Amino acid sequence: MNKYTRFKGPMRKALSRMAQTYIRTEDGTIVVFGLIIFVLMLMVSGMAVDMMRYESERVRLQGTSDRAVLAATSLKNSNASMTPEELVQAYFDAEGLGEFASGNIEVSGTPETGRTVRVTPSAQMDTMFLRMSAVDHLDMIAPAAAVEGTGIATKIEIVMVLDASGSMGSYTSTGNTRLEEMKLAAKSFADEILTNNDPENVSISLVTYDSWVLPTTGMLNHMLDVSGTGACLEFDDWADVRAGNGPPAHSNAGGNGNGGMSGNGNGPPWATVGRNSTNAPASRRHCSTDPTFEIKPMMNDLVTFEQNIDSITTRGTTSIDLGARFGAMMLDPDMRGFIDSLIDDGTLPEAMRGRPFDWDEPGVQRVMVLLTDGENCCGSRFSTPVQDDNTLAVCQGMRANDVTVYTVSFDAPAGAIDLLSQCASSPNHFFNSGGDALVTAFDAIATNVQVQALRLTE
Repeated sequence: MNKYTRFKGPMRKALSRMAQTYIRTEDGTIVVFGLIIFVLMLMVSGMAVDMMRYESERVRLQGTSDRAVLAATSLKNSNASMTPEELVQAYFDAEGLGEFASGNIEVSGTPETGRTVRVTPSAQMDTMFLRMSAVDHLDMIAPAAAVEGTGIATKIEIVMVLDASGSMGSYTSTGNTRLEEMKLAAKSFADEILTNNDPENVSISLVTYDSWVLPTTGMLNHMLDVSGTGACLEFDDWADVRAGNGPPAHSNAGGNGNGGMSGNGNGPPWATVGRNSTNAPASRRHCSTDPTFEIKPMMNDLVTFEQNIDSITTRGTTSIDLGARFGAMMLDPDMRGFIDSLIDDGTLPEAMRGRPFDWDEPGVQRVMVLLTDGENCCGSRFSTPVQDDNTLAVCQGMRANDVTVYTVSFDAPAGAIDLLSQCASSPNHFFNSGGDALVTAFDAIATNVQVQALRLTE
């Protein structure tokens, strides 16, 4: 018997009407739908909140990893009180993330061969909303590795272009002359570079300039397009920073009659600076032949460098353009035959063979450090504006060849400051120094040169 047969008569009819009314009614359905939508919105917005929290923590962890390995990899930290592993751990501890790095730090290599530091911190972040989708936590990993030394810029080529004009004999606030302060700064620079790097991989050339620059004995024998007699050179073709706009720069004193160059049509007018140096049209001029004023190429011995620095004396006026132009020649692969000849006769060590390296040689860092205490001035070669244009053209050409150009003005007037600030690779590569700050400036350059060989690899 059907269980509903016990409801008879009016009761049965009433129940039937109630059932039919319930089936037909739509009251309250939007509430159910709204609850479903609310839960879905909560899950989606909560997912966004969890992902924002995750990314914030991941970036914090990754930033700590990057900073830690860069600091620990730097070869300048070789004599620090902490080992590379301890230094990495200290960075994480300072951020309150120490537990994630512990046991996940790897160090390989040595200060002599190059150092690699790798850290692979891992962590979990508990979710707040994604747990409603059965995701209780999110895993994060922030690996970082940095390398310095033989894997990056194993070879360093530096040319120091230093002012030895008469004004460098002026006294500074330290009681020393500018020349004496320059010698201290240059020695400190060389000591920093040669002590913290394998000397076999370093060359430092020294170009001192006043009114002229005296080429190294034998250099002229390797130059093809030189006319006249004398020991010093004036270039018949200068790269014009104005890119051919306006008339060429002309000599004040008859000289060669042409200080400008419109280029060869194959690139910017300054593109040949630092290239084809042995075939650069030049005229021989008469100047002092005192060997202490000669260019000193490719040194990698600190004692030799210091001896050559100590021999510098002051004389003449200021030709920054010539100093920069000869400095560029010391980085030009076209001069390799000349350098090899100095190796063959025992003047330079065998480690210098093959330098200057080709411009596209991998793992080479090229640096020019240019110092002056004054403006292009007072000679019979060109007017100051023309010399400034020539100087800037050389700097522009060097930068185009990936040479890092550091410039230092030392108790210099406004004109020199403006020129050197334009010449430098960037505002951060220009130093306006005075008094006892020159050593600090050169030490900063030495530090920067070395950290250029440091990079993240992960």
